[in-house]
Amino acid sequence: MNIIDMLGDLTQLTEYIEKEVTRRINLATEPRYRSAEINELAEALAAAQGEYVDIPYNRTNLSWSDEYTDLDMVMKYIRPCLSKNKLALNQWTELTLHGSTILPTELRHSTGQRKESRIKVVPSRNDIRTFDSVMADYRRQQAIGLLGVTLVGDPKDDDGEIDVAVNYKESVKPSDTKMIRSKESFDCISQEQLEELEVELDGYPTLAEELMTKYKLRGLSDMPRTKFKFAIEQIRKLRKNY
Repeated sequence: MNIIDMLGDLTQLTEYIEKEVTRRINLATEPRYRSAEINELAEALAAAQGEYVDIPYNRTNLSWSDEYTDLDMVMKYIRPCLSKNKLALNQWTELTLHGSTILPTELRHSTGQRKESRIKVVPSRNDIRTFDSVMADYRRQQAIGLLGVTLVGDPKDDDGEIDVAVNYKESVKPSDTKMIRSKESFDCISQEQLEELEVELDGYPTLAEELMTKYKLRGLSDMPRTKFKFAIEQIRKLRKNY
C-alpha cells in the first residue's frame, strides 16, 4: 500500500471515530426516563389533569385503620381522562443483574413521547404474599405521582410529621419507650397518653415493636396525637391474637 492510500484510510478512520464519539455523547446526554421531546405529552397531560375529579377513599388498612384509595379506584376515575387525551399508563417489572426487582411506571402519548419513573421493590420478607402486597402499594404510589393525582384529605400528607419521628440521637435504642423527644415542635402524645399506651402494651413487646415500626417511631413517647386513638383501638384488637 502506498502512502496516498494509507493517508486516505487514516482520514476515513478519523471521520468514523469522530462520528462514533458524537453518537455516544448524544446517547449519554439523552434523558434516561423520558423521550427527547415531551411537549405534546405535557399538553395532553395538562388537559387530562383539568378533567380529574375528587377520588374517594374505598379501603381501610385492617391492622391500623388507615384509610386509602386502591389503584383500581384511582384508575376508574382517571382512565377516561387519559384515554380521551390519548395517554396510556404502563407498569411492568424488570430484574437487574444484581437480582433486584425494579418497577417502571411509564406514561406514553400516542405520538410516542414518554416519561417514566422507577422504584426498587423491597419487600420486608421474601415470600409471595408480602411481595404482592408491597408491589400493589408501589404501583399505586407510582401511578399517583406520575399522573399528578391528589387525594382529598390524604392522611399521609401530614407536613412530614412521621418523618420527623425518626430524627433522633443514634445513641438511643429503638426499644427505649421513655426517651426524650428530639424536636419540641412535633405534636406528640401527652405524658398521660404515653402511660396509657405503656399499660396497654405491658407484656406485649412484639406488639410494641410493630406499633413503632408502623408509625416509624423510635419510642412510644413520639406517637402523633392524631394516631393515638386508632393505636389504642388496634392494640386492644391485636392483643386477642397474642
